[in-house]
Amino acid sequence: MQNICIRLFTLFGYFYSIFLNSSHAIRHGRNLIWAGRPLDYDRASIVGIEGDPDKWVLDKKMTVRQISAPSRMWHFRSLAYSYSTKYLYWSESGLKRIQGLVLDGYKKETDNIFTGTSAEVDGLAVDWISGNVYWTDAIYNWIMMVPLRPNQKRFKIVTKVGLDKPHGIAVLPQKGYLFWCDWGANPKIEVSDLIGNNRRTIVNYNMRRPRGLVIDAKESKIYWVDDGQDTIECIQFNGRARRIIVKDPQADFYGIALYKNILFVTEQSLSEGHLNVYSKLNGKLIISYTLSHIPYGIIMYDETTQPGNSEICDALECEHFCVHNPIMGPACHCSEGYKLNITDHRTCKVDSQFPQPYHVYSMEEGICSFPPNLADIDLENMTLSKQCFLLDNKGYLALGMHARRDTLYFSTNNTDKWINRVRMEYGASFEDLIGGVGIVRGIVLDWISSNLYWTDSLYRTINVARADGMYQQVLIDSDLENPIGIAVHPGKSKLFWTDAGKKPKVEWSYLDGSGRSLITNQDLGSPSHIHIDFMKDILYWADSALGNVKEYNFSTETITVLVPKNSGIQGSIYGISIFQDYLIWTDYTTSRNGIHVARLDSLDKVRDIMHPEFGRARDLLTFDASNQPDFETACADGSCKHLCLPKGEKSYTCRCGLGYQIGENKKICATDLATDNFLLVTDSYRKQIFQISMITGKVQALDVRDHFRPLAVDYDPVRRIIYWTDVAHKSIKKAEINGVHETLVKQLTDDSIADGLAIDYVNQLLFYSDAGIRIIGVMTLSAYPFHKTLINSGLEKVRSVIASPIEKRIYWSDWGSDPKIERCGMDGSERQVIAKFKEGAWPNGLALDVREKRLYWVDARSNKIASMTTDGKHQYILYNESDAHYFGIALSGDYLYLTDWSRNSLMRLPKKGGQLENFWDGTSKFVRLNDIHAFNSTEIISEVSPCSSESCSHFCLPSPRTIYEIKDPWICACPDHLVLSSDGHNCVVDEEHNSSFAGRHKHRDTTTHQISSITVDKVSRWPFESSSSHESESMNNRSTQRSLFPSKQTKNGSSVTPGKISAYVIVPLILLGAGVAAFIFLKRRRAEKNPHYLLANDDKYTVDISYRILCQDSSKDMNDGVENPIESQNSTHTS
Repeated sequence: MQNICIRLFTLFGYFYSIFLNSSHAIRHGRNLIWAGRPLDYDRASIVGIEGDPDKWVLDKKMTVRQISAPSRMWHFRSLAYSYSTKYLYWSESGLKRIQGLVLDGYKKETDNIFTGTSAEVDGLAVDWISGNVYWTDAIYNWIMMVPLRPNQKRFKIVTKVGLDKPHGIAVLPQKGYLFWCDWGANPKIEVSDLIGNNRRTIVNYNMRRPRGLVIDAKESKIYWVDDGQDTIECIQFNGRARRIIVKDPQADFYGIALYKNILFVTEQSLSEGHLNVYSKLNGKLIISYTLSHIPYGIIMYDETTQPGNSEICDALECEHFCVHNPIMGPACHCSEGYKLNITDHRTCKVDSQFPQPYHVYSMEEGICSFPPNLADIDLENMTLSKQCFLLDNKGYLALGMHARRDTLYFSTNNTDKWINRVRMEYGASFEDLIGGVGIVRGIVLDWISSNLYWTDSLYRTINVARADGMYQQVLIDSDLENPIGIAVHPGKSKLFWTDAGKKPKVEWSYLDGSGRSLITNQDLGSPSHIHIDFMKDILYWADSALGNVKEYNFSTETITVLVPKNSGIQGSIYGISIFQDYLIWTDYTTSRNGIHVARLDSLDKVRDIMHPEFGRARDLLTFDASNQPDFETACADGSCKHLCLPKGEKSYTCRCGLGYQIGENKKICATDLATDNFLLVTDSYRKQIFQISMITGKVQALDVRDHFRPLAVDYDPVRRIIYWTDVAHKSIKKAEINGVHETLVKQLTDDSIADGLAIDYVNQLLFYSDAGIRIIGVMTLSAYPFHKTLINSGLEKVRSVIASPIEKRIYWSDWGSDPKIERCGMDGSERQVIAKFKEGAWPNGLALDVREKRLYWVDARSNKIASMTTDGKHQYILYNESDAHYFGIALSGDYLYLTDWSRNSLMRLPKKGGQLENFWDGTSKFVRLNDIHAFNSTEIISEVSPCSSESCSHFCLPSPRTIYEIKDPWICACPDHLVLSSDGHNCVVDEEHNSSFAGRHKHRDTTTHQISSITVDKVSRWPFESSSSHESESMNNRSTQRSLFPSKQTKNGSSVTPGKISAYVIVPLILLGAGVAAFIFLKRRRAEKNPHYLLANDDKYTVDISYRILCQDSSKDMNDGVENPIESQNSTHTS
């Protein structure tokens, strides 16, 4: 292998080198071009090697040119081009946009094609025939397109369903194909037509992190790099003939480009980058270039790969988009919020939309929004119910936002306290983000570093987590009494908060919690919420006790009173926002409960919207992208593995999640897992699985990809593989104990709640319980696609399941209306109830003492720990206490280990009974411990499976039935929808019933998890339009929806009279109504009692808002130009 080092200076010695002169711009013509991020605090660049690679790869003589960013804020990631127009396009993650530049060697001004992407647009592709550009967005999890025209506010979301972490993208307009790869929870490569229809999966197995993607149109193949598998691979468009070209365990592949038989691959590491050149025929490494920067996307800018032009679409003169279909021809399409005018099929008309900015405020019963001109709108047709899109009495308190991603964060303060988020778009679902919190009164997102901060007045802490809720940390937990308001200034790397305790104060610290300082503790009553004006560089806070607003100037560090107590503004000012020349605030006192507006210059109140008897007004924010401007951040290089917390202009602190240790470089988070004598526990609120040493009590995290909400867990000690269920992602997964080779075992149905999991490593079987669809299923470990429903009757709230390989049985608990513990053979035979409990009991976790043939269980209602023999006899209560909520139980040696929701800790009890003790106090560490599994190598069962010599085609299930009942201690069985043939060994298609099974359960075809939907009964648009209201009530909701629009009395001009209704219709309706009423009553009672939590929310709500990205046009030179000076000479280097 040969190495070439691309530097800004000449290197001597063994390595090849290139002298890169920044005065030479990339020119139109054949070029290999890639984007790069500097290793030091320099500016990003786009680098190109000019000429035919067939020549310069062999003779090492090349001309290197570059385009330099005008500001350190710029970060180039992905690239694309249109050869016929001489345009180079790129995604720029610093200011989050798509840009273009004409490669004529003279022009320096860039075209802003689209502004409003996330910072992770790693795939970009141009359809040169239709004149559109596509990109993948790994934060929004969608694919978007815009026309190739500057300053586009017209965009179309091509697809957003079933995407998790989309990366590489490529377009083949000659055939109408759009390809992309996704490295999320279910890695895959997919294809659709050019508007996202006719979508299908090309490959979705043996993949981990597919990144860059390129098309070989001539051979109808796709080439991609997999950073997780350390491979370069290819496959045909039809999904056949997959081939690994390169396998390099030391590689960190990122982007890929193709020229004839040569593959160019960018490779990333923390200390250096590489450009590797391979033969696509045999995978041979031709040469490797060491770069002085970290490379990202790479393309081959070449005329031969873009035949044709956009003349056919140009002639159609579409108002928004033209998309050319190779079969049907060109057609016009409209952007989001618009629909095609059917009169000409060329122009577009406005559909319902909800543009920024707008004001949002919380009240305990709901969350409401108002348009920006709240001070001047006509209130004639406005009602509170029209403006509130969440009205379900969840105790809404704090609000936060990510305006660029149109995402609202909010806290709830009812029985289950959560921080949630929702994307403000039509049909969106809110996500349970962080659970187990106290009373969260303030939320703020650092939109630059993507960290979420919140105050907790119950636990008296200030906390931080990643924006997706992962890696929660207590940032400050001392000298706090009642923290409420919180704000961030990413440009200063500072966090600000108010404390309304007995000694009220306003403080700040750096975003990592260091440098804590007092702003003031003088002349304060009860300081509440905070607002920052980034244009004026001023911090404002409201004081609900004194009824005033004060401002703190960052530059002068002086405090002045903006709104004095004796002004025309009276009342208790709590939530606060400043929009243009108006002050907006909430007041929760009874007589003034609502939202208010006053002029800033005169302090004259101009608008009151009050609801004295409905909901106490709380937090307030103005949803506006201009309130979250761009800043440079020390975290831009992405060095921290978990949390990057800025603490200065160029400084930051890396923090690791629970169970990880920071590495010597203070950036990498590592975990040191034990190989024996450990416990495995799931924490669904932390979204992680932990290992706890039974010797030292040391906590380690399993370093697997992001969990959504892991619940059940078990371990195969023979293969050292951990299995778990995820009740949010609706799946069963597995990984090696060190976290590698994570695999989806089974995608469950949308209604599934997989509470229990049991691994029989002797017979190589997996059993799981599903309380959602009321089944117990079995799968083979060696061939996990095979699935069989073992039990599907007589189950209601099936919870824990355990397997006994020696007895050839499984045991399970059911806490439904007829609570019990049952068992049956692994083949489903000899089912029997071994313990029956009184109504209302909650039998939860199970543990089995195989050698003593004793079963242990916990009950979450009676708060007891008990045991019995495996046949249900000799039942004993080992321990009983009040205020417990036992969930999981495991046995190892002479001890039982238990998880307790009330304590959020891990307990230990001698298995013969005795004193319950804290094995690990997780009050300040764990949040919601669920299932638990214990492993000690001395307890491994070394039985020989009766199936070791079986000849079953699919399943061999051990049977507890005696030899007199069956010939062998096992039976052959078949997966669902297959039946056993007459030979008793092979499975065949059940022709009689095969069609009846299709669609029995709706299986998820998406990796996007929607945990609980939010609803609105029609939010009125801005400007407001009069509309009628209707009653809305759903059987899936715990409470009746408030009426927002009046119901229509007639349909098609006809009316219904009582005389037209027959008795045979009335009677069934009465019975149906009584049944519905009874169902709702029982459902509400169960919800009020809040029984054993299923870790799934069945409330369905929808937001009637059309999502729209706010496009910002910047006229600053630093945002519009690149360093692409007029060329004066060639820069050629000869090795």
